[in-house]
Amino acid sequence: MKTIPFSMFSDYKESSLQALLDSFFVPKNPDVEHFLKENAIPFEDWDNTRNYFVFSDDSELLGYFAVSLHAIEIQPLVQKLSKTQLANIRGLGRSSASAIPCFLIGQLARKGDVSNDKLPGDVLLSEALAVILDIQKSIGGRFIVVDCVDALVPFYERNGFKKIDKTGSLNQMLRYISKKRR
Repeated sequence: MKTIPFSMFSDYKESSLQALLDSFFVPKNPDVEHFLKENAIPFEDWDNTRNYFVFSDDSELLGYFAVSLHAIEIQPLVQKLSKTQLANIRGLGRSSASAIPCFLIGQLARKGDVSNDKLPGDVLLSEALAVILDIQKSIGGRFIVVDCVDALVPFYERNGFKKIDKTGSLNQMLRYISKKRR
Protein backbone atom coordinates (compact mmCIF):
# COMPACT_ATOMS: atom_id res chain seq x y z
CA MET A 1 0.00 0.00 0.00
CA LYS A 2 1.18 3.52 -0.70
CA THR A 3 -0.18 6.89 0.40
CA ILE A 4 0.29 9.67 -2.11
CA PRO A 5 -0.48 13.35 -1.52
CA PHE A 6 -2.52 15.23 -4.11
CA SER A 7 0.51 17.47 -4.63
CA MET A 8 2.20 14.56 -6.43
CA PHE A 9 -0.47 14.93 -9.09
CA SER A 10 0.35 18.58 -9.78
CA ASP A 11 1.92 17.68 -13.12
CA TYR A 12 -1.27 15.94 -14.25
CA LYS A 13 -3.78 17.87 -16.23
CA GLU A 14 -6.63 18.90 -13.95
CA SER A 15 -8.98 16.82 -16.13
CA SER A 16 -6.91 13.68 -15.42
CA LEU A 17 -7.03 14.32 -11.69
CA GLN A 18 -10.76 15.03 -11.90
CA ALA A 19 -11.26 11.70 -13.72
CA LEU A 20 -9.51 9.91 -10.86
CA LEU A 21 -11.70 11.74 -8.33
CA ASP A 22 -14.84 10.97 -10.32
CA SER A 23 -14.01 7.25 -10.17
CA PHE A 24 -14.28 7.35 -6.38
CA PHE A 25 -17.68 6.55 -4.87
CA VAL A 26 -18.92 6.10 -1.31
CA PRO A 27 -22.58 5.05 -1.31
CA LYS A 28 -22.69 4.94 2.51
CA ASN A 29 -21.51 8.54 2.86
CA PRO A 30 -22.39 10.88 -0.02
CA ASP A 31 -20.92 13.88 1.86
CA VAL A 32 -17.43 12.34 1.79
CA GLU A 33 -17.78 11.55 -1.91
CA HIS A 34 -19.06 15.07 -2.62
CA PHE A 35 -16.10 16.63 -0.82
CA LEU A 36 -13.60 14.64 -2.87
CA LYS A 37 -15.25 15.37 -6.21
CA GLU A 38 -16.23 19.00 -5.66
CA ASN A 39 -13.98 20.46 -2.96
CA ALA A 40 -10.70 18.55 -2.82
CA ILE A 41 -8.99 20.44 -5.65
CA PRO A 42 -10.07 23.96 -4.58
CA PHE A 43 -9.33 23.20 -0.91
CA GLU A 44 -5.83 22.07 -1.95
CA ASP A 45 -5.34 25.15 -4.13
CA TRP A 46 -6.35 27.45 -1.27
CA ASP A 47 -4.22 25.52 1.29
CA ASN A 48 -7.30 24.63 3.35
CA THR A 49 -6.52 20.90 3.42
CA ARG A 50 -4.00 18.37 2.31
CA ASN A 51 -5.61 15.39 0.66
CA TYR A 52 -4.09 11.96 0.24
CA PHE A 53 -4.91 8.98 -1.94
CA VAL A 54 -4.26 5.46 -0.67
CA PHE A 55 -3.40 2.99 -3.43
CA SER A 56 -2.83 -0.76 -3.42
CA ASP A 57 0.57 -2.07 -4.48
CA ASP A 58 -0.92 -2.69 -7.95
CA SER A 59 -2.07 0.99 -8.19
CA GLU A 60 -5.77 0.49 -7.43
CA LEU A 61 -7.30 3.50 -5.69
CA LEU A 62 -8.55 2.20 -2.33
CA GLY A 63 -9.29 5.24 -0.20
CA TYR A 64 -8.49 8.81 0.65
CA PHE A 65 -8.25 11.17 3.58
CA ALA A 66 -7.97 14.90 4.14
CA VAL A 67 -6.13 16.60 6.99
CA SER A 68 -5.93 20.24 7.98
CA LEU A 69 -5.32 22.67 10.77
CA HIS A 70 -8.34 23.46 12.91
CA ALA A 71 -9.34 25.13 16.17
CA ILE A 72 -11.61 23.87 18.91
CA GLU A 73 -13.96 26.51 20.30
CA ILE A 74 -13.92 26.27 24.09
CA GLN A 75 -17.21 28.03 24.97
CA PRO A 76 -19.52 25.24 23.70
CA LEU A 77 -17.57 22.74 25.84
CA VAL A 78 -17.73 24.65 29.14
CA GLN A 79 -21.05 23.10 30.21
CA LYS A 80 -20.20 19.64 28.82
CA LEU A 81 -16.72 18.90 30.17
CA SER A 82 -15.13 18.99 33.60
CA LYS A 83 -12.68 21.73 34.57
CA THR A 84 -9.86 19.18 34.38
CA GLN A 85 -10.87 18.12 30.86
CA LEU A 86 -11.06 21.75 29.76
CA ALA A 87 -7.66 22.48 31.31
CA ASN A 88 -6.17 19.49 29.47
CA ILE A 89 -7.59 20.69 26.16
CA ARG A 90 -6.45 24.26 26.71
CA GLY A 91 -2.96 23.18 27.75
CA LEU A 92 -0.10 25.09 29.32
CA GLY A 93 -0.32 28.86 29.03
CA ARG A 94 -3.78 28.91 27.47
CA SER A 95 -6.03 28.97 30.52
CA SER A 96 -8.16 31.78 29.11
CA ALA A 97 -8.00 30.85 25.43
CA SER A 98 -11.33 30.81 23.62
CA ALA A 99 -10.08 28.50 20.85
CA ILE A 100 -7.29 25.93 20.79
CA PRO A 101 -5.38 24.91 17.64
CA CYS A 102 -5.39 21.26 16.62
CA PHE A 103 -5.23 18.92 13.64
CA LEU A 104 -8.41 17.80 11.89
CA ILE A 105 -9.05 14.64 9.95
CA GLY A 106 -11.75 16.17 7.78
CA GLN A 107 -12.37 13.20 5.50
CA LEU A 108 -11.55 9.51 5.73
CA ALA A 109 -13.09 7.07 3.29
CA ARG A 110 -12.63 3.75 1.62
CA LYS A 111 -13.88 3.46 -1.97
CA GLY A 112 -17.33 1.85 -2.09
CA ASP A 113 -16.23 -1.35 -3.86
CA VAL A 114 -13.19 -1.92 -1.63
CA SER A 115 -13.72 -4.42 1.19
CA ASN A 116 -12.65 -3.96 4.78
CA ASP A 117 -10.34 -6.94 4.25
CA LYS A 118 -8.56 -5.13 1.43
CA LEU A 119 -8.28 -1.83 3.32
CA PRO A 120 -9.28 -2.03 6.99
CA GLY A 121 -10.55 1.24 8.45
CA ASP A 122 -7.87 1.02 11.14
CA VAL A 123 -5.17 0.94 8.45
CA LEU A 124 -6.67 3.92 6.60
CA LEU A 125 -6.83 5.87 9.88
CA SER A 126 -3.23 4.85 10.65
CA GLU A 127 -2.14 6.36 7.34
CA ALA A 128 -3.83 9.66 8.27
CA LEU A 129 -2.31 9.58 11.76
CA ALA A 130 1.16 8.95 10.30
CA VAL A 131 0.88 12.08 8.16
CA ILE A 132 -0.25 14.16 11.15
CA LEU A 133 2.45 12.77 13.46
CA ASP A 134 5.09 13.59 10.88
CA ILE A 135 3.86 17.20 10.76
CA GLN A 136 3.55 17.33 14.55
CA LYS A 137 7.26 16.54 14.91
CA SER A 138 8.05 19.79 13.08
CA ILE A 139 5.48 22.22 14.44
CA GLY A 140 4.08 20.71 17.64
CA GLY A 141 0.41 20.24 18.33
CA ARG A 142 -1.35 18.34 21.06
CA PHE A 143 -4.41 16.68 19.60
CA ILE A 144 -6.42 15.55 16.61
CA VAL A 145 -10.13 16.11 16.11
CA VAL A 146 -12.60 14.32 13.91
CA ASP A 147 -16.33 14.95 13.44
CA CYS A 148 -18.29 11.76 12.77
CA VAL A 149 -21.77 10.28 12.65
CA ASP A 150 -23.01 8.08 15.49
CA ALA A 151 -22.24 4.84 13.63
CA LEU A 152 -18.52 5.71 13.55
CA VAL A 153 -18.14 6.61 17.24
CA PRO A 154 -17.15 3.03 18.26
CA PHE A 155 -14.54 2.92 15.46
CA TYR A 156 -12.89 6.14 16.61
CA GLU A 157 -13.14 5.16 20.30
CA ARG A 158 -11.35 1.89 19.48
CA ASN A 159 -8.61 4.03 17.96
CA GLY A 160 -8.04 6.27 20.99
CA PHE A 161 -10.51 9.11 20.34
CA LYS A 162 -12.89 10.39 23.02
CA LYS A 163 -16.20 12.07 22.37
CA ILE A 164 -16.21 15.67 23.64
CA ASP A 165 -19.28 17.19 21.96
CA LYS A 166 -22.19 16.61 19.63
CA THR A 167 -23.65 19.20 17.29
CA GLY A 168 -26.58 18.10 15.19
CA SER A 169 -25.77 14.69 13.75
CA LEU A 170 -21.99 14.99 14.22
CA ASN A 171 -19.94 13.88 17.20
CA GLN A 172 -16.74 15.75 17.88
CA MET A 173 -14.03 13.27 18.86
CA LEU A 174 -10.56 14.14 20.21
CA ARG A 175 -7.33 12.19 20.49
CA TYR A 176 -4.25 13.51 22.28
CA ILE A 177 -0.96 13.08 20.48
CA SER A 178 1.40 15.05 22.66
CA LYS A 179 4.11 13.25 24.60
CA LYS A 180 2.34 14.00 27.85
CA ARG A 181 -0.61 11.59 27.80
CA ARG A 182 -3.95 12.64 29.20
